[in-house]
Amino acid sequence: MHREAGAAGAHLAFDGPSRAYHATDWRVPELLAAPADAGHGDRLLLGADTVTSEMPGMVHLLRPLRPRFEAVLGKELTRGWRPSWARS
Repeated sequence: MHREAGAAGAHLAFDGPSRAYHATDWRVPELLAAPADAGHGDRLLLGADTVTSEMPGMVHLLRPLRPRFEAVLGKELTRGWRPSWARS
């Protein structure tokens, strides 16, 4: 399903990594791999638990989880990843 949506030009949003609830953290890199391998890595959007002040949100996504994303997706794809609010 993700590959077909990416091929149609859709952005693919994945929301799940969370320091409070780790049940989905291990699955996210592998879920991202199929659309990335199909050439849709530029359309991946990641979300994290940012709804409470106690949760680290994007910091958790881009620091401790980043090595997993790099291992599965490669450093080339993840090199430019940063929060949308940090983009110029």
